Amino acid sequence: MRRRGRRGLGPRLAALSAAIGLALPAALTAAAPPCLPCGGLTVEDPAALAAALSAAPALGPEERLYAAWDVDLGRIAEGPAGGAGEEGARAAALAGAGATPWVRLVFRAPAPLATHFQRLERELEAAAEIARRAGERAHFQVLWRPEPAAAADAGAARELAFLIKRAAVALTGANPGARVVTGPLAPDPERLEALYGEEIEAYLDGVALAPAPESELAAAVAALERLDPGRALVLDALPWPEEPAELLAAASRSAAEGFAVTLFSGWRPGDPLAPAKLLAREFAGDLARDPYSEPAGELDAWAFVRGEDLGLRVVLRPRSPVDELVAVFPDGDLRRPARVDPDTGEAIPLAGVRRVKEGLEVRLFDPAPVEVLRLERLTASELAAIEGVEGLEERLLVTGERSMPVAEILRRLQAFEDAQNRR
Repeated sequence: MRRRGRRGLGPRLAALSAAIGLALPAALTAAAPPCLPCGGLTVEDPAALAAALSAAPALGPEERLYAAWDVDLGRIAEGPAGGAGEEGARAAALAGAGATPWVRLVFRAPAPLATHFQRLERELEAAAEIARRAGERAHFQVLWRPEPAAAADAGAARELAFLIKRAAVALTGANPGARVVTGPLAPDPERLEALYGEEIEAYLDGVALAPAPESELAAAVAALERLDPGRALVLDALPWPEEPAELLAAASRSAAEGFAVTLFSGWRPGDPLAPAKLLAREFAGDLARDPYSEPAGELDAWAFVRGEDLGLRVVLRPRSPVDELVAVFPDGDLRRPARVDPDTGEAIPLAGVRRVKEGLEVRLFDPAPVEVLRLERLTASELAAIEGVEGLEERLLVTGERSMPVAEILRRLQAFEDAQNRR
């Protein structure tokens, strides 16, 4: 008997579930986060963060700043009624302040879970009640901290996979818009292989990894790209930086390493939120990393291209304190570089700009520890107009030997679409 093809399975199941009122595992219809790099804060007091976020400039409806906090489901399930409603109200308050709630659900049911199923069901019911109240954009992270602690043996992967599946079904059943993410997993390819051997991929929107040395994270990211290609990865969590602007550089570096979202822990009331808001504002939308446009100079740089216009958002960090920072972009078709004010979001055009043999030279005077730039790119019609006039020969002499600009624009667009398809 010929096996039917699986193309279009997700949309057909989504339509069927809508018709019969069932909730599908979120991953069947999930999309990548609408930002890159994306950032979030893990806090102890979500009410304090909501109050701080309410100050101007406010976050827009399309901007993403994730606000994460722990919710002890064991305490709620065994405590007085109303605990789940309180956590739902916290999520609603954060959403009202412009943040995207990220509820870290801490399950306490001990192993083996099948033996303690009644306790697990009480915790799942508390999780579902929170999900019903949290809003359609809420994210839920499944953390298992059993009491007593479970042994890290061969059965741990089966237990965790069972919990993830049960939690995902309960959460999406209560809130079809819920996004489900693992707790921070050890970046160990063998453990990840064992967990994915339990067929969890259909129940997840994201996989979180705990911080580790770069080589360990790279091995884990490579393993996840093989096990679950396209799944959004989360780095959970880096410490809140002493220099708050470093948050922008850290999130950009994580994005270059394959992480869609980077969480930061340790924010306290009174710490400046301007860098986090700037990250949410400038890097919202359909973006992909563009290493080919990253500038040269005495700096670290990360460039991200926007799908709608191929314009750039670039994060620059001087390698040492300087009075003037010189960045040379290898793409001569860039124009109108502007420096983004971190407090107001205003784009300030830069005066120190000139075209050189290598591309576009941009000078920043008195640079901050981390800078964010916007750059536009000439459109295909503008390039065609330029190439149709006598100045084309001079243009080629200035930029050196390069591919035809229109072809390069097409290549960049194809690279962007390929990155999006892989994500």
